[in-house]
Amino acid sequence: MNKPETKNRSPKEGWSIFPLIIILVLDLWAFNLLLAIRWSDSWGNRGTFGDFFATSNTLFSGLALAGVIYALIMQRRELRMQREELALTRQEFKGQKDEMHQQNEHLYLQRFETTFFHQLRILLDTADSTTTKILGTLQNGDNAFKHFVDALKSTDSKMKSDDDRLTDFYNLVNSNSPTMVRFFKNLSSLFLFVSNSRIPSTLKTDNLTVIRSQLTDESSLTVHYYGATPLGKRSIRDVANRYGFFNERDALLILKPSDRELYEATAFRSD
Repeated sequence: MNKPETKNRSPKEGWSIFPLIIILVLDLWAFNLLLAIRWSDSWGNRGTFGDFFATSNTLFSGLALAGVIYALIMQRRELRMQREELALTRQEFKGQKDEMHQQNEHLYLQRFETTFFHQLRILLDTADSTTTKILGTLQNGDNAFKHFVDALKSTDSKMKSDDDRLTDFYNLVNSNSPTMVRFFKNLSSLFLFVSNSRIPSTLKTDNLTVIRSQLTDESSLTVHYYGATPLGKRSIRDVANRYGFFNERDALLILKPSDRELYEATAFRSD
């Protein structure tokens, strides 16, 4: 951190001339005394002679006043230098504070990334362990989400209202895939973790993009409908609306074009 350049002035600057002034005053006093003794042979004459040099008293008084004024000027200079040093100290402390703030933000971002990828790993493990058992057929992992989407399409949801389609979705999840509920809960926790962090909004969007890139189209479709249910509105839909999560391909997979309106336009990114 660069410090501003200042003049390097010593607080004792100027005081070296003060002893010279004292010596000059003593010399003048001694000179007057010698003149009085040399040129006057009586104390009366010496008194008269001394009165002749009464102006010396005025000179000395003036010198004393000048010394006081000089001392005040030097004190004012010292106070100004102290204020400059205090200003430099405050500026240095501010620079250290800003540097510490940057370090704290960098450490926070590192901790965030560590936690984010740990939770993402848990989410993907949950997706791999998801199972569905529909009409006696058991499916695991990605096939479980495909099987679930096929079953959802077979319920003729296209002809139903939005609330009825969401009800069909919710009932199908609860009755055929309890493990998928755990997937949605982990995803909700991850969404809220990103949303509630203090990282910039652009990084939040980037992190949601990373999550979407790790999901299959079928699992993303289930997220679309889960986010529209009462359980997923706050954690899935609101965060997706704010930072974007789905891509344009997701919009082509929904059961009915109007289902896109379950979210705001900002929830769909243009890849």
